[in-house]
Amino acid sequence: MTMPLPPWIRLSGLYFFYFAYIGVLMVYLPKILIERGLSAFEIGLLYAVIPLMRFIVPFLFWRWLRLDARFFFGALWGFWLSVILLIPFIDSFAALLLIHLLMGVTTSVIPPYGDTVALQELGKERYGKVRLFGSLGFVFTVWFLASRFLDWDTVSLYLVLVSGLAVAFGYGVGRIPIQEEECVSLKECHTFTLKGHAALWISILFFQLSFGGFYNFFTVYGMDNGFNALEMSHLWIFGVVCEVVMLWFQTGIMKRFSLLTLIQFSTWMTVIRWALLSIFPGEAFWWYLAQSMHAFSFALYHTAMIGYLFSLYTPKKLAQQFYSGIGYGIGMFAGSILAGALYGPWLFLCMGGFALLSGLALYWHGRVVW
Repeated sequence: MTMPLPPWIRLSGLYFFYFAYIGVLMVYLPKILIERGLSAFEIGLLYAVIPLMRFIVPFLFWRWLRLDARFFFGALWGFWLSVILLIPFIDSFAALLLIHLLMGVTTSVIPPYGDTVALQELGKERYGKVRLFGSLGFVFTVWFLASRFLDWDTVSLYLVLVSGLAVAFGYGVGRIPIQEEECVSLKECHTFTLKGHAALWISILFFQLSFGGFYNFFTVYGMDNGFNALEMSHLWIFGVVCEVVMLWFQTGIMKRFSLLTLIQFSTWMTVIRWALLSIFPGEAFWWYLAQSMHAFSFALYHTAMIGYLFSLYTPKKLAQQFYSGIGYGIGMFAGSILAGALYGPWLFLCMGGFALLSGLALYWHGRVVW
């Protein structure tokens, strides 16, 4: 009889292979689709569907559904099916739209459930040490496919492999007993309400809005200001390395400061980060300094925020779903649109303005809580 894998190994495997898949989706798949004849507008529609579904799905769980292990298993299989379907339908826009709808539904379930299990089993102090495997998976994909990404046969095989391994490790995560919550919907539990902490959710929304320029136009903006493609790849990798370092060493920081304090500090660091990109366009020192702040504006912010929501709400999985839906769903969707409309010399100054609004909303939330 074989011994089951420890929870931290199951979670690390899920994060590594899930974000290896995300690496293909974010970095290489758009270029592949362009090479196969899709227009930029069609690709934009495909990539708008996923965050929209991440925003919509949590409301279904709020009112009617329950996110338990059985639903999580179903999401895992639906996720793998969406990847497999890419192979025969890669040249069909209509089919790709349906596939991305399925991706949006399943990816609105998998990370929040995994984060809830990780916080339950490891606590907020040790969470970063398993979440960093997601960053490593993302970097591995970018490195491994750098010279192969236009070979669809290789990329599709890689996608099926890493997503299948994510499902396998995810199945192990789903078998970890999770503490039953006292309630699973607003009708059953009045402690979960968006209105009760409205300033916090407004802050989350504006914070992710501010990332619209970064996720969609950081490379374009940098090359427009004198950096070449190789230099931009180094800036991306440097940011992820800083993220991994923070995820590994943040335990001591989280023991010394409250989660809300860390969220506030990370938000103000993000304001400074976007300001540096705007004030010093094309200046390598300041851009590397700005990228070093990814350790705060992503790694520390994300860990502190999911830990804070975990302690704030009784329906913990639902709270994580709404964090994903409002932040990485509607926030990312609207941020992308606004960044496209605002693109120009003042793009990151505008993004800094959104981060500033996030910080002000968070300050108001802190006053109410205290």
